[in-house]
Amino acid sequence: SNTNNLNPPPKFDIIILADVIFNHVSHRELLKTCRACIREDGQGQIFVVFSHHKPSLMHKDLAFFEMAQESSFGFRCDKIMEKMMTPM
Repeated sequence: SNTNNLNPPPKFDIIILADVIFNHVSHRELLKTCRACIREDGQGQIFVVFSHHKPSLMHKDLAFFEMAQESSFGFRCDKIMEKMMTPM
């Protein structure tokens, strides 16, 4: 088949990441996927919902947001809400 006539995949206005950043070794690949799939005009939004599976590794969970703001990804991170709960 001729791949020259294929349209590029659509870009999304909103991406929702739910409970995936606990997989610390996949942060970079997850951000690459988000960059490839989000609108390129800066108007897309990515919502990240998560809980710390292991509170002792909270710093590794939060490193996702530091990496997202690196120049290679260029995302802006804003905390919308935080709810602190006691462990189950």
